[in-house]
Amino acid sequence: MLNRFLAVPLVLGMLSAGAPVIADDLESSLAAAGCVACHKMDGPLVGPSYKKVADKYRGDPAAAAMLLGKVKNGGSGTWGKIPMAPHPHLTDEQIKPLITGILAIQ
Repeated sequence: MLNRFLAVPLVLGMLSAGAPVIADDLESSLAAAGCVACHKMDGPLVGPSYKKVADKYRGDPAAAAMLLGKVKNGGSGTWGKIPMAPHPHLTDEQIKPLITGILAIQ
């Protein structure tokens, strides 16, 4: 297994090269997309945990589209003072399964 500090630059290099974000499970996919730099499954890091996001938006039919916009364009004010950085290098096709997976977390 790659050391976390080695994996992040490797993944970021893959993303900047246009490599698709494909992984066998949600956590691997989130890591491949670089989400783990600011988020983790349970408990805050820089941003909210994936579980908190799922709890907040579960059942909201507009949530997936709104979250896609926040991932792609960044955002602020929802979870505190620290803004979410934009991720314009990720395509909608890369982001959508991540959001679907996050919203399914119980």
